[in-house]
Amino acid sequence: PSPSYTTNPGYTLDDARSVNQALLDTIQHELDIIDTGLSNDTAALAKTGLLSEQSLGLIRGVKNHSPYIQSPVLLDTNLKIIAVGSEEYPDIIGSDLSDQPHLNEVLRLKNPVMGNLTSTVEGIPAIPVSYPILVNGSVTGILSILIEQKEIFADAILISDRENRFEEFIMQPDGLILYDKDSIHTGKNIHTEPLYAKNPSFKEIAYRIGDERTGTGTYQMQNISSTNIFTKEAIWNTTGIHGGEWRVVVSRITT
Repeated sequence: PSPSYTTNPGYTLDDARSVNQALLDTIQHELDIIDTGLSNDTAALAKTGLLSEQSLGLIRGVKNHSPYIQSPVLLDTNLKIIAVGSEEYPDIIGSDLSDQPHLNEVLRLKNPVMGNLTSTVEGIPAIPVSYPILVNGSVTGILSILIEQKEIFADAILISDRENRFEEFIMQPDGLILYDKDSIHTGKNIHTEPLYAKNPSFKEIAYRIGDERTGTGTYQMQNISSTNIFTKEAIWNTTGIHGGEWRVVVSRITT
């Protein structure tokens, strides 16, 4: 959204669409790498058992799949942490995560699930992705990781828009901004944050972005430091894995 800075009005919607596609492809590629690694790990854990030397070595190696993986943990079917992959957090063993909706969904569906942004037991905001360990069709445990959303999105934007031509932000369908190049917006919910009260058309398009997996639209934003109002055009699309969705938005100034 970034009302504090503007883009060059000379860039077209097709230019924005090209950047949006590049951004989608970059994020999805990294998610696919993570997904393949975790799928292979859970298949291996089903054979080694949960707390064997082999399984503990597997958990410690999970972070090697991607630089964006944080805090891999192994949980039992009561959703208590029984092993950790990061030596800096041994004190979280025994933590009860049964209040995490996405983990309960893993048990219910017997499938991997990506959750919404959460605050972890270490106090870190991150996006959880959790995988069931299946033995003869029954869940025996869960392998869960966190995706460091700020870094994965910042790097993808840098790759996809090297000339900094556009404004980009990543939003959950519920209106929460997971990342914006202008850090004042990261972590804010467009529907409830007072910062956006004076930008009703932006709040309106945020509902569309949440409801529609792909689309385009225009909105007005007032500059934070002045009374200048800019008309902007946004294009958005969706990426994600295992039921989780992120809206990837690229916008340009038109007037």
